[in-house]
Amino acid sequence: MTGRHVNPTVLHSIRYKAEEKLLEVELHAGEALQYYGVPAEVYEGLMSAESRGQYFDRRIRLCYRHKKIIKI
Repeated sequence: MTGRHVNPTVLHSIRYKAEEKLLEVELHAGEALQYYGVPAEVYEGLMSAESRGQYFDRRIRLCYRHKKIIKI
């Protein structure tokens, strides 16, 4: 799984596991979520977006099956 800390207002960190099409995001509010079935093109779009928070809200947040995860 590749990961990167980001510093926008909404997203704290982003990790992506290409072979599973699994996107994991940690929000600045402390919530961590896993999104399933996210194509590599969507992840790449997120990482190259001028505003990752807007891209996430418009193209990912409610578009893919997801669940909250507990960070240890």
